[in-house]
Order: sequence, then structure tokens, then C-alpha cells
Amino acid sequence: MRKEKKEKKSFEKVFRFIQKRFIVTVFFNVLACKYAYYILRDLIEERPADLVRLLKCLASNKFDGFYMSDFYQILLGLDSGLHLGEIMLYARPEFNEKQMREIRSGFEQGLTLEQIQLYAKPEFDHYQMEEIKLGLKHGLTLEQVKFYAKPEFKWHQMREIRERFQRGWTFEQVMSYVKQEFLDKT
Repeated sequence: MRKEKKEKKSFEKVFRFIQKRFIVTVFFNVLACKYAYYILRDLIEERPADLVRLLKCLASNKFDGFYMSDFYQILLGLDSGLHLGEIMLYARPEFNEKQMREIRSGFEQGLTLEQIQLYAKPEFDHYQMEEIKLGLKHGLTLEQVKFYAKPEFKWHQMREIRERFQRGWTFEQVMSYVKQEFLDKT
């Protein structure tokens, strides 16, 4: 009984910190708040060391620009069973919520760390990240994906290149197409 009371008190303290730090900073609905509460409660019971490390990171000043929508992506990663190292790859202030979602979903869809690191870069917007992720998911080689995983390509250009590789075009054919359609028009 006493241990339960102590754990509950400890959890309430953690949740109050999260509430103060993130939930009150932006408009946040009651259902999302309850979701956060239950995820954190489970985390404190099942993975207390991860929670402590996460809280230390979140308490640092480098997360001043974080909003609840960003924190929500962290909660979704925790809820889906991602390891803290995977979460910390995207739980960075230089990523917005949509970029975090693309990185998180890559882990959830079974991509490797090497594959995700190809697009987990702040210079890619979330549409570009999605195009890179789609190439990896649909069986393109790392070499093919690296060909178009460049910030200078807009997301729709990446899509055109990806689709041509998926149709079986060779590097030479794709290179010729890129030169003709994208590079010559600048």
C-alpha cells in the first residue's frame, strides 16, 4: 500500500512537470491530455529509466521551442514501443511536428536506423522525408534513394525520380530525365 502511494505521488509529480512545461503552452484538448497521462503512467511503471532520461532532455533549455504537438510525437513513439534512442533521433528542436512524424513512422514501419538517418535531417521538409521513406519502403536500393535524397530537389521532383526508378528506369535514364526536366530549366 505504501509503495503504491509513493509511486502514485512520484507519477503525479512527473505529470505536473509535463503539464507545466508543455500542455499549458498551447491550446490542448482534454482527450490528448488524458492520452498523455496514461502513456506517462505506463512508462513510469514499465520503463522508469527511459522516463528519467527523457525528462532530463525535456527539462534542458534546448527544448524551449517545443510545443505540445512535438511532445505528442514523443508520446506516440513511446506508446508504439520505440526505444529511447530512436525517439531521441527525432525529439530535437530543429524538427517540427510533421518531420518528427515522418521519422517516427519510419521506425514503426520497420525501416533500419541507417535508412532513417538518410532522411532524418532538418534540411528536408516533411514532404521530402516522405518521398525518401516511400522509396525505401517500396524496395528501391539505397543507391537509388540517395540519388534523389538531396535537399535541392523539391518533394514533387523526388516523387518523379522515385516513380521512374520503381518503373525500372536505369540510372542513366533517370539522370538524363533529371537533366532535361529539372536542371536545364533553371
